[in-house]
Amino acid sequence: MQTLLWSGAAHPVVPVGDPAPSARLNRHLLAGRAQGQAVPALACPALGSGLAFGAGDLDALATGRAGRDLRHLTALKG
Repeated sequence: MQTLLWSGAAHPVVPVGDPAPSARLNRHLLAGRAQGQAVPALACPALGSGLAFGAGDLDALATGRAGRDLRHLTALKG
């Protein structure tokens, strides 16, 4: 388990009381991506941190085509 945690393959998660602040931040970051700005990571409140995503995932999130699991992980509701 420790090796998986160190490698970034596994992440411990905690319940999120209010994902709204992270969702607003992620929407702002994705809006900047549409204007050509770099997005180093998206907020992930369940991890208490952020996660880097590939270009395909970022495009899916920005256009609303991402699956529920990815939207939930990054606190993007809608």
